[in-house]
Amino acid sequence: MPDSTDQSPLNSTRRKLLSVLGTGSVIALAGCSGDDDGDSDGDGTGDGDGDSTGDGDGDSTGDGDGDGTGDGDGDGTGDGDGDGTGSEGGTLNYGLTGPTDTVDPVISSSAEESIIFNNIFETLVATGNDGQLYNWLASSYEITDVQGIGPADYEPYMREVPLDDDGFAAPEDGAQVLVEHPDNEGDTGLALTVEEAQAAVEDGTYGVELTAELHEGVEFHNGEELTAQHVVDSYERHENTSFGTQVFDDVLYSVADGDYSLRIYGQVPDVEASRRLPVPYIFSNEQMDLEPGAMDPRSEAAPIGTGPYQFSEMEGGQYWILERHDNYWMQNVGVDNKGWSDGAGDVPDRPPIQTLDLSIITETSTRAGALESGEIDGTFNLTPDQRGNFANADGYTVDGTPAGSFVYFQLPAREEAEGPWHHQEVRKAFNHSIPRGLIVDEIRNGLSEPGVVPVPRVAGSSCTFGYDEAVDEFEDMVAYDLDRAGELIEEAGVETPIETTIVTNGNDDPRVSLANLTIQAMNQRDFWDISLETEPTLDALSDRIEADGFWQTNETVLIGIGGGVVPELYMQVIHNPAFFQTCCQYQNLDFPDLAEALNEASTSLDAVEDPDYRRQVWMDDIHPSVLELSANCLIDFEEETGIVNSNVVSGFRKYFSQSGTLSYMTYAPYDGVAASVNQS
Repeated sequence: MPDSTDQSPLNSTRRKLLSVLGTGSVIALAGCSGDDDGDSDGDGTGDGDGDSTGDGDGDSTGDGDGDGTGDGDGDGTGDGDGDGTGSEGGTLNYGLTGPTDTVDPVISSSAEESIIFNNIFETLVATGNDGQLYNWLASSYEITDVQGIGPADYEPYMREVPLDDDGFAAPEDGAQVLVEHPDNEGDTGLALTVEEAQAAVEDGTYGVELTAELHEGVEFHNGEELTAQHVVDSYERHENTSFGTQVFDDVLYSVADGDYSLRIYGQVPDVEASRRLPVPYIFSNEQMDLEPGAMDPRSEAAPIGTGPYQFSEMEGGQYWILERHDNYWMQNVGVDNKGWSDGAGDVPDRPPIQTLDLSIITETSTRAGALESGEIDGTFNLTPDQRGNFANADGYTVDGTPAGSFVYFQLPAREEAEGPWHHQEVRKAFNHSIPRGLIVDEIRNGLSEPGVVPVPRVAGSSCTFGYDEAVDEFEDMVAYDLDRAGELIEEAGVETPIETTIVTNGNDDPRVSLANLTIQAMNQRDFWDISLETEPTLDALSDRIEADGFWQTNETVLIGIGGGVVPELYMQVIHNPAFFQTCCQYQNLDFPDLAEALNEASTSLDAVEDPDYRRQVWMDDIHPSVLELSANCLIDFEEETGIVNSNVVSGFRKYFSQSGTLSYMTYAPYDGVAASVNQS
């Protein structure tokens, strides 16, 4: 494996810890509540790209076979209506999976917390269950200019700054870094910060220009009217926060043109500019100057947004209560007046449900029991067995949709690490020794698909010419074949047995079962000697695998990531050295040729102008490279599933990303979704 530490264009900004957003464009850790279908406690991952799922419909699988995938019509509503036109008012009692103690979204990287935030805060666009973007707070939203600009083109506007121990720009005044010069090395280098961005834009140096027009009359929960300046200032509130580092990986500058118009500039051409440039959360003037972390009702600073629900009360470790916003802006605009309203069906101009009573129930078995007893009306992230039980019982609706998440092994592939894993043949042998079909059948109860194409199905439309066809093309490269594994090890000429210790989080029972099943299958042959060690929680596992020197041990990481529909992001966060010791790269991997191909697919003018060019780069270069390298061996892609009491809840649909679990279910008119509760 190459030892180069030179930064590619993909590495030109500070490393990022990413989390899931409603727009589907970021990635992070997943899996700690028992079933691995996107749950996370530092995670997310976030969110994405393309314009449809692999099969183009974005619906649940709906095969009606009792495996928890729906009732056969793809809407998972139980009674078959799916239009959310039930009764008005009432309370939805819903069970969340993890702690939600952080109230300020600019410092949160938790999917559980984003589930709540996405009901309170909104942004310019929304993402449907098929990955399609829809204008939301924006009445119009379009890319108006694209230029072939790269990081080095900002050199005339850059300033000299110190570089930290990892070679990243660290301005002494703490200014948010936007672009780093690709030739930086040594103790100092050049960087463009937010302070110099305006000059670059005014000189016409930018990668993409996006123009947006806001709906007039949109009110925050405190009565302020939303203006373009709110959007611009909200970017500033994200500066130098854990969340802001991913915002400013893409954004260059924004400026208001009057009260309701604004322009947003991106650093480079980007195939996903429309999805990645909008500011994730828009804040009121009342809270714009709060220090990161200061937004907290316990200090009389409850979150204020424009969303359909507003904060009522909370106890971080136990519950949240949200109440419907009485003057929600869609009531004034009207769904029928949105440009996408033809697909909305008979959806009202506000969510039918009045109150969201959200209980924090971390134990999977306790959450399932609460649903069965009627203490809660719905939940998600139950084990495959629990999902199957509810699917086969009367009075429950189980809906599933292909998730933006996967589980994978990350191997100690650097030559400096212990063991022979720098030999590509050895890594490929490991990949051929994973019993994916057995894992799908015995661990997932059939509710996942083997990890062949190295991105989830929900992200597949923009990186394949047909997801199923791509599976057929590449499945031989990862087929379970211990004989072939033995041949590859013999070709490598290394001593056997080959040892490694798989490390994972022990509080995820299916993940531990997956590891043990893999170990049992591999150790049938005397050329493998694989063992398992667990850490009690995902946090504890993160501490272990992010520690200095971990990558030089002979340990293999078993972990999951969740995200959205941008395929390049999945591969960047697990291969790119910019993400080393964060989510989700722990083995100090560096593959410059793969990085170059990912850059070509995401930021070249050819890819921006021609979606088929992007797909061709993936099919010719990226997919086969990832499988040949086998530094990250994808195991399977689960479904994102949810369960409701169908005697109480009507119109339920599950979203592909965990962060949108609740906001999508309660009000997603672009997909014809607006759940209601039976108040009888």
